[in-house]
Amino acid sequence: MTTISYIMPTFNNITLLKRSIASIVKELKNTDELIIIDDGSTDGTTEYLMEKYFDTPNVIILSQTNNGSGSARNKGIEICNSDYIWFVDSDDYILEGSSDIIKNHLNKTPCDILYFDYLTFDGNFEEYKNIGIEIKDKTGLMFTQHYPWNKVIKKSLFDGVKFPNQNIRYVDQGTIPVIISKANSIDYLERALYYYDYSNTNNVSKKYKKNNDIYIAFNHLIFYWENGVFNKEEIENLYINTFLFSHVYNISDIRLCSIYKHAMTISKYLNNNFSNWKETFHMRKRDINKRKTNIDKLKIKIIIARIFIFSPRIASIAIYLLKKLK
Repeated sequence: MTTISYIMPTFNNITLLKRSIASIVKELKNTDELIIIDDGSTDGTTEYLMEKYFDTPNVIILSQTNNGSGSARNKGIEICNSDYIWFVDSDDYILEGSSDIIKNHLNKTPCDILYFDYLTFDGNFEEYKNIGIEIKDKTGLMFTQHYPWNKVIKKSLFDGVKFPNQNIRYVDQGTIPVIISKANSIDYLERALYYYDYSNTNNVSKKYKKNNDIYIAFNHLIFYWENGVFNKEEIENLYINTFLFSHVYNISDIRLCSIYKHAMTISKYLNNNFSNWKETFHMRKRDINKRKTNIDKLKIKIIIARIFIFSPRIASIAIYLLKKLK
């Protein structure tokens, strides 16, 4: 029988944490386990967890000084004993019956990673997210499917792989592509099994933007590439998508001087780490167009990328004008 370890970092989120834990505890069976890692909370989380769940079977409580979700997840991975891992954010929850649905599927059709759809809530509207992935297209999955919570992952894929230990925003982008690369079998359940609630003001995607964190995350990927986990095509597609079709265009500070500084930092990083990135972009255009459904505003981003290759300065002006027009 398939077993699942639910790994949940939490930080100063006690109200929503209660909801998240409740959604999992009632799903725990056999040797399943819920591992909660308190990442240095100061809102009474530790006291609540120890009082409420200290003696609850299959619930494990860990704590650490505030060091981010990546470090917390690594602690959970180190001690978990189940076949599969499901990462759950403490402001979200799993939908009723989802564990049985996943286990029944895995018992019939075992795989290394099982993806599924999810619901989102922004404080006003609830939306069904059909990810519609192509399970045989690993590179396409690496483009956008970095979320750790809309999939269950075989524990063995984390042998020799960790999340970045730094307290950064892009821990998922620095890890999940490695896991996808290692997977021998990937499957997809077209059902919503997870509720992603980003209405909370403490949600990391709303609270702050750390553009420079992407370099730390990507250096993490380069480490695994240099150690033979990635092949050359995978890492090239990743850095083209990450920088030319995401990072260069998505900047929160729309002042021209900031956009230009941002573009020059990217150009320098690519030159230092992937000296042939300009040639590789042209080689990968066919792949990029094939996966156009995975990339928002693809036509605009291709134009910006082409300009960026020619001149980061001119690309900065183009981005500035586009953002001003918005």
